[in-house]
Amino acid sequence: MRRSLRCAPPAVLVALLALLARAAGGAEVSIELQSPITWSETPVILSVRIVNPERGTGRPELPAIDGVLVRGPGGPSQQTSVVNGQVSSLLEYHFELTPLPNRKGRFTVGPVTVPRQGRPPLKSRTVELRVCLKPPPGILFEASVSPAGGPVGAPFQLVYTILYTGELNDGSGDPFSGAPPFGIGHLGIPVLQHPGLKLKPVRVRLDQDAVEGRLPVGHDEVHLQLQRGFAERPDGTGYKTLVFGFEVTPLVTGPVAVGGAEVKLQVLTGKTVLRRDLLFARRVPEVVAYSAIASDLAYEVRPLPEEGRPPGFTGAVGKYSIQVAASPTEVKTFDPITLEIRVSGTGILEELKAPAWSEVPSLTRDFDVATDTDPGKVEGAVKVFVHVVRPRHERVAAVPPIPFPYFDPEAQRYQVAQSSPIPIKVQAVKTVGAEDAIPSARSALPDPARAAKDRPAPAIQELAGVGANFDDLGDARPALDPRDEVFSAGFAAAVALPPALLAVLAAALRILRADSAKRRRARALSRASAAIAAARGFGDIARACEDYCREKLGLPPGEVTPADLAAALEARGVPEAARSRALGLLERVHASRFGGGGEPLAAFGAEAREALEEVDACVRG
Repeated sequence: MRRSLRCAPPAVLVALLALLARAAGGAEVSIELQSPITWSETPVILSVRIVNPERGTGRPELPAIDGVLVRGPGGPSQQTSVVNGQVSSLLEYHFELTPLPNRKGRFTVGPVTVPRQGRPPLKSRTVELRVCLKPPPGILFEASVSPAGGPVGAPFQLVYTILYTGELNDGSGDPFSGAPPFGIGHLGIPVLQHPGLKLKPVRVRLDQDAVEGRLPVGHDEVHLQLQRGFAERPDGTGYKTLVFGFEVTPLVTGPVAVGGAEVKLQVLTGKTVLRRDLLFARRVPEVVAYSAIASDLAYEVRPLPEEGRPPGFTGAVGKYSIQVAASPTEVKTFDPITLEIRVSGTGILEELKAPAWSEVPSLTRDFDVATDTDPGKVEGAVKVFVHVVRPRHERVAAVPPIPFPYFDPEAQRYQVAQSSPIPIKVQAVKTVGAEDAIPSARSALPDPARAAKDRPAPAIQELAGVGANFDDLGDARPALDPRDEVFSAGFAAAVALPPALLAVLAAALRILRADSAKRRRARALSRASAAIAAARGFGDIARACEDYCREKLGLPPGEVTPADLAAALEARGVPEAARSRALGLLERVHASRFGGGGEPLAAFGAEAREALEEVDACVRG
């Protein structure tokens, strides 16, 4: 239960407070500045609170402060509370502190002394007042990056600071005023449209709360985390600040321009103006709109080092861990086992690519590993890849640790995350060959000695004596020799006809497939051109170029290497100059997977189309 009592008659109240103070305990005094920072000639209020004052408690006394005009104390305001049976009382006074003109620095305020009748006075602690020079009207807009440069894929922090004086026209006093959020009437941040950067709004000062808001930036709305503060310049002038920032991950190498942002801020002047509408005239706060542009700023993006790059590295930058689940874990030899590979970490999961696990020696020693590459899918804070392996023999006891190589930007070196081994049971399966499944014609032939022994006796009509007693015994039955059946015309036709029909069908399918492949090769350039025109990033152009090389030159699935492309172009009779340009394009395509070449996306796409058109003109069929 809580009760409050405010009284006007001082004599009655002081007597009541004295009685309550005895019940509540000893008196205490505390002081607090309305703002620890102010400008010269701009007053600030010092509050003095006396808890549980006693009878005979006097008014607080504040020592003089050199360079600051002190007025007061004003008050008191009085309050008594009862909370859960505990009584407390409060007296509050106010002093007005006004720094003198052109005075700046740090000033010690206090201690405040409160005299008491018949007892020692109460004393408060001291507080510090920071005084700055007030700058001329207007605003400043600044941008900064930290650090100044780093490897491709490593995030850095981009911070924007709006510096102003006065109060913002943010509608805090009138929600129906139509004032823009935080007083920001316009905000332009060109770096948000950079195709080679990934930006995420962040809280800049981790020890300070942020106010979240959506602000119009160009034609879009951006979710920002804004923080208010105060900044003092080297010349002693002080500004109020609005700070917001981004975590930026570069996907291209070279210098990246991150400056050139602009802002329009609405500030209250402290005055009022007369506004007339159709029926009434009323006074409203006067608002001034200021504009500012942040200076040019560049961040240097370095390519990843070649030294120490582990096998299978696909451009992952950050810190990652890997977990693998296998299903099923009890199989027969050469049965498929599906591996669900879950990668989590601090990098951009959408950009992660699966390593070539079919080239991992510890895995391929005992398993047949699928060579296809799963693009993976993002599930919350994890990217999931699926891969299939098949154990080669029953001695396999576990799926070995699966590696995931990455570059750690903090440690500035390559690392390899490893999963835990997964125990499995593999059952042996007897394999049979063609000789065991289908007996050969030689093994079906009878033994010559046995055939002579089992040869039937001559026909009766050919014997003397008895044959004269019979007119006709018919023809002798033919021998059941397997060789006679194998070499008979009917058996030979039954055996030879199906393969002949299959050969004819295969030839027809080969012709149709060749025509289909020829049509795909003919359309390869148009598909690649369309994909390049619709590309939103360097990775899309890279995929379009590699798809064209595989379709037009008949290269196998997977990554197209310079050696494969050079051999295919030379075999197709492509001139050396055209081969050199195509190989140069492929190297830049590979570089784009680890950051690109730093040039504009449109120029890179146009150059890629020209190189593919030149190859297409040299390759026939």
